[in-house]
Amino acid sequence: MKKNVLWICMMLLLLVQAACSDSGKDAGDGSGDTNSDADTDSDTDTDSDSDTDSDSDTDSDSDTDSDSDTDSDTDSDSDTDTDSDSDTDSDSDTDSDSDTDADSDTDSDSDSDTDADTDTDSDSDSDSDSDTDTDTDTDTDSDTDTDTDTDSNACATSCGLEAEFPECFPLKLNNTLDAPRTDSAIFVDMAEIQAEYADFNANAFVVLDNCTELSSQAVDNDANGSADEIVFLSNLDASETRTVVVRYATSGTSARDYPQRAQALVSPKTGAGGSYQDVDFLDLTGNIDHDASFMRFEGPGWESDRVGFRLYADTRNGFDIFGKKKPDMMLQTIDYNDGDYSTVTDWGGDILHVGDALGPGGLGTYVNNAAVRISNEQTLTVQILASGPVYAALRMTYGGWSPGSGTYDVTADISITAGSRVARMIAKANNNIPNLCTGMPIHSDAAVVTPSVVGDWTYLATYGNQSLVPDALGIAVLYRTTDESQVTKDSNNHLAVLKPTDGQLTYHFTADWVQEPAGSANQQAFVSSLKATLAELDSPVEVAFP
Repeated sequence: MKKNVLWICMMLLLLVQAACSDSGKDAGDGSGDTNSDADTDSDTDTDSDSDTDSDSDTDSDSDTDSDSDTDSDTDSDSDTDTDSDSDTDSDSDTDSDSDTDADSDTDSDSDSDTDADTDTDSDSDSDSDSDTDTDTDTDTDSDTDTDTDTDSNACATSCGLEAEFPECFPLKLNNTLDAPRTDSAIFVDMAEIQAEYADFNANAFVVLDNCTELSSQAVDNDANGSADEIVFLSNLDASETRTVVVRYATSGTSARDYPQRAQALVSPKTGAGGSYQDVDFLDLTGNIDHDASFMRFEGPGWESDRVGFRLYADTRNGFDIFGKKKPDMMLQTIDYNDGDYSTVTDWGGDILHVGDALGPGGLGTYVNNAAVRISNEQTLTVQILASGPVYAALRMTYGGWSPGSGTYDVTADISITAGSRVARMIAKANNNIPNLCTGMPIHSDAAVVTPSVVGDWTYLATYGNQSLVPDALGIAVLYRTTDESQVTKDSNNHLAVLKPTDGQLTYHFTADWVQEPAGSANQQAFVSSLKATLAELDSPVEVAFP
């Protein structure tokens, strides 16, 4: 009996073991298939670069070795390329796919899930790129708005002039020179202003720099009664960009009171034995000969607070210099009938002997190896175009001038600005005049000076004890390098012979006297001053409407 019971127990034990063995074998086979798919998804989760719960799922499922590592690596490479751009949406995909694969018992289902992961991750990358582009556009618009607001705020500043000048616009000044500018004359064309602000009124305006009113004036270059440009003075630091504002009234006239720092005049005598009277226009046709009593200092004059010049408006047509020891306007006080012609007084005086030369910056033409001054013309007029406070200009008109190379009509517009010792000449001649020339008188005590470096502009100068005092005086003419035909001399002049373009030529001339309050003390200082002037001509101030 005991044996039977023992046998029965052994049989039951064998059956239980067999059953357990089959169950373990089936479970082992199924687990291998599942783990292989799980490993594939596990690699996918790892490559997604996503900081999500998928990492923990991967670790828990990857406890067994998989025979399908090769397939898993292939899927992983595909996912790596896709997932590299995604940082956000991969979290939900990872958890969902992991759960699905855990329930899957076959290889085919695993491959299908892997493809689905690739499609989903691709959509996620697209959304991420779209968000990036939107942020970039927003930043760009913000920068543009900031610049516009800055320019608009210039006009928003209250300076107490809004009632008188209710309209306003900004001007942006750019000093293109790596050096400061003092009393820089800024010219703005009226046509450009009215293209932006059609109601601008040149008879009622002010220019403000942070509520500081800058000296300004309207300029009528052709004497037709309408302004052609406005001009104002500004100080600019090296390479500085600065915004000023122009306030104006659309109608009426509002005269401003600024210090008189530049002027031009011609003053004939009125009647027999009369006094000098300043006029805006004077017809000198008839070849006025040398007559010191007909006009104050024998012709028109122009000056700044730094230097003065005059022109003999007779058969000589030479230029001369008034050296100034003080900044006041002095032309109206000069009367050579009441004093010595060359005596230097407390304000200064005539400091140069011109003789038969063109004079400093005088205009002529070069014929047969000599300069020919404008003289013996058929008609001659003088017109004052502007007389300060900032800018002064006059026009000489010569009709029927015959220097030996033809007959020409010539206009010479001469101007100067406050704070400067440099005058400008704009000459126009008809009939294809072959050349125009300018220069300065030859004096034995003055050396010729030329620049060591030449840019767009260059100069011809002399420096030495060539004043009537006598003491140190520098004289120079400055002109565009491309206009130069030759630098030479004749018996009276150091000459720059220049080529007009379409009959027109622009050049500048200057005088630097040692007794001027800010005059150059020596030749080195004079050359430094000329170098600075050339740099300003080469790099003009840029003016823009923001």
